[in-house]
Amino acid sequence: MDKILEHTEHFTLTPGSFDRYSNITPYAVFDIFQEVAAQHANILDANFNKTNSEFFWLLIRSKYEIIKPITKPIKVIVKTWPLKPERIDYEREYQVFDLDNNLLIKGSSKWCIYDSVKNTISRETFHFSGSYLNLRNFDQPLKKIKPLPLEELEHVYNYKVMPSFLDINNHVNNAKYSIMVLDALNLSKNESIKTIEFNFNKELKLNDIVSIYKKKIENTYFVYGYLNNVLHFASKVEVTK
Repeated sequence: MDKILEHTEHFTLTPGSFDRYSNITPYAVFDIFQEVAAQHANILDANFNKTNSEFFWLLIRSKYEIIKPITKPIKVIVKTWPLKPERIDYEREYQVFDLDNNLLIKGSSKWCIYDSVKNTISRETFHFSGSYLNLRNFDQPLKKIKPLPLEELEHVYNYKVMPSFLDINNHVNNAKYSIMVLDALNLSKNESIKTIEFNFNKELKLNDIVSIYKKKIENTYFVYGYLNNVLHFASKVEVTK
């Protein structure tokens, strides 16, 4: 019988995982997601960075939902599993539990494989060795966040990409985008994030100056990052009061 393609790790949330209002930060969540995904990729012999391959995993969409708020440092159990690949898309699911097995956060991400030599998305399908779990955290797949007209948006600030935001591929680390978004939102004490999702359209590199815009519609914020009038990322954040 094939091994089930699921991986579990324990993490410790620290005071640095929380914002000024004791809410867990998006960066802390997305950082855990990418860490557990990388660990699972190592186990599945699918870590292209480790093999110095011309390929690397490229995150194109991600989302999570807070099921039960986390407001203080605790130990958590994180589970992840890939879904069966569809064409060139690779979806991965995440769940975060406390030590009593209460579900705290659920998330999903969509990846592709990028060919750095051909400078394009690879069309070859990569299959993991094992049995896929047919379990999705969300009823609907991750979709494109529709860009709103630029003239309807509030320009919040410009951010210059610094070395501390870069990953091993010299692009902005995917989890770091959430720092730009959280700064743009500047949420009040009465607002907390319920769901947050990202579309990553184009990478950002060192010294890029990205213009951050936002708009609030009811209880949802839309945040966009533009570089030279080209949309590089979009985020949709639902808050509760």
